[in-house]
Amino acid sequence: NVGGRKDAVGETAFEQAVAVAMTSRFGTGGSRFHVGGEAGPVDSVPFGVFRRSALEAVGGFDERLIRNQDYELNIRLRNAGGTIWFDPQLRFVYRPRTSLRALARQYWQYGWWKAIVARQHPGSLKARQIIPALATAVLAVDATGLGGRLLGGRLLSTRVRRPVLLAYVLAVIAAAVTEGVKHRSAMLALRLCVIYPVMHLSWGGGFIASMTTMLLGRNQAVRR
Repeated sequence: NVGGRKDAVGETAFEQAVAVAMTSRFGTGGSRFHVGGEAGPVDSVPFGVFRRSALEAVGGFDERLIRNQDYELNIRLRNAGGTIWFDPQLRFVYRPRTSLRALARQYWQYGWWKAIVARQHPGSLKARQIIPALATAVLAVDATGLGGRLLGGRLLSTRVRRPVLLAYVLAVIAAAVTEGVKHRSAMLALRLCVIYPVMHLSWGGGFIASMTTMLLGRNQAVRR
């Protein structure tokens, strides 16, 4: 499977800010198809070009998956001895969502279906994908006051939660300001201070919700 860089390009000021977030390491974790890099083998590429025989040999796309179909297919290709190859000379234009609500819904779905794929292929989950879920969990615990009640407050005490949240807020601001300086736009930096958390926390919320419903037996490993 050979694929290239996903160039997010926006038309409105909001879409342009989302495009910056989607092509930054802080926004999406640094996959080469998002941020670029040298040609070589990778875990996954979107919208790739396949040898038909290899695609058919692993059963093609799992059409039950609403999101993460390409990543799940690439797991099976790699497990079968195939290679997922990134070629930076291949580029395609991607149009970001047009509103904050649509962006949140998109990343919630990404997180939801990532959890389902992680259940199918436990070894596929990366550390960078767990971080948004952990940040979301800490924020939720802090907002609902559960931290003081979990294990007598020892597991998620204020001394643990608040530094984590402060570190995340500072990281968001630093990443947003860095992009704002790079693009010479204070408004871009302000928009990214909202867009980054929406992307991260929506993804994390979807992941946690999906995992929770699976643990409670309220959904199957894959559902339509």
